[in-house]
Amino acid sequence: MVPVNLFRLAVVGVLLAGCGFKPAAASSDDDDAHPIDVPGTGSDAAIFLGPCGTVGAVRDTFDDNLTADPWNVLTPAQVSETGGELVVTPVAVPNPPGPSVAVYQGYLSKHTVDLTASAVTVEVTGMVDPSSTDAVAEFGVVNTKSMYALIIVGHGMISFQSQDGQPTASVSGAIPYDPVAQRWWRIVHTGGTLSAQVSPDGIAWTTVGTPLPQPAWLTRVGVALGGSSTDLNPHGAVHYDNLDQNVDAAGWCRASSLTDQFQRTQVGIDWNPLSTRPPPQTCTPTVNAGAHFDQSGMGTSRCELTTAQGFDLTNDHVMIYVPSITSTRAGWNPFLRVVSDTVADTFYLQFEHNATDQLCAQVHSDPEQCRDYDPVRDLYWRISETNHVLAFESSPDTVVWTPIGTTAISFAVIAVDIELGTAVTATFAPAVTLVITGYNDNPPL
Repeated sequence: MVPVNLFRLAVVGVLLAGCGFKPAAASSDDDDAHPIDVPGTGSDAAIFLGPCGTVGAVRDTFDDNLTADPWNVLTPAQVSETGGELVVTPVAVPNPPGPSVAVYQGYLSKHTVDLTASAVTVEVTGMVDPSSTDAVAEFGVVNTKSMYALIIVGHGMISFQSQDGQPTASVSGAIPYDPVAQRWWRIVHTGGTLSAQVSPDGIAWTTVGTPLPQPAWLTRVGVALGGSSTDLNPHGAVHYDNLDQNVDAAGWCRASSLTDQFQRTQVGIDWNPLSTRPPPQTCTPTVNAGAHFDQSGMGTSRCELTTAQGFDLTNDHVMIYVPSITSTRAGWNPFLRVVSDTVADTFYLQFEHNATDQLCAQVHSDPEQCRDYDPVRDLYWRISETNHVLAFESSPDTVVWTPIGTTAISFAVIAVDIELGTAVTATFAPAVTLVITGYNDNPPL
């Protein structure tokens, strides 16, 4: 869900800790699930020109004992990979001066996957205390805080909780939890519906609850394995293993396969709009005849769109069309940024208003490579990777390219986020506007 430094993890934490869900009861004992808030707006998608990441892109045996890529870890103190399993011990979070609150804790995939005609499957080898009225286990897929499908277990009952944009969630099929008969869980898309199913062996499946009619967000879902609790004290742990080991491993689609002219009125499911500042000091990216970023100076902050899926930049490129920049301020920096799954590896091409207007490239914290900005020549910005070398270039027409810098790299770019937007490092008003009218698009409308 976001940029590469601590801001990336901080944003994820804020988004998920502040879910704002209105969950329905998990069972007749009113055990509430606290699922995951993944940003997204509507079903207006951009155009993919090839196959994209499937559930095989996030398969995991949890044998490496690393709580790392491809996962965002929510409340790391309660999450570990131990003994070849993912172990989540949910507890409430203090919220002084008010009472403690239940938030989702566990894994959430960094990138969304396409669940069409497929399933996410996991083995559940241990469960929170079935006698507890506080602790809940949660597994499933999410698009936003009001669009998700989860299998939940609380107070000894298992059920299916889903929401497809309605004000409240639907919970169905609550039956006693059986750790043997229900050792395997899956959320499966088949026959035009999204269903929760359980199995003793991962072969013979039984449906739990009422299937959800096929949602429009099916192609962009995050995978979640975790739990929540309303008590500050632990009530056991849920253990997960062998996620999606029944499907072939898959990679992410090529970085250039997503094209977008932003000729619509909603951001859509292929992008996550993000801002680093809490309300009321926010910049909300919008889409209408281009992607718009209207940002006033609010100290150090960013306003951006981030790809929902992961992409593979190996021997490929990403490119944006930025109409001539004529209005600017010191400390205002439009950017095209690439962030790897490791979070530590990031690189960008950005506009800077220094003694002169410049385009600058940087990898990690290496010295920037800059040259003067030309409003006629520098309309297309491109970052490409060829044989472990990154190239940063610009062009007036996508035919003639002028280099800004090159850097040899030793890290992989097989799973990256693409970010575009503005960053500010100073305080100023009124807002400066950036409009990006094409992403991997040649030519723009």
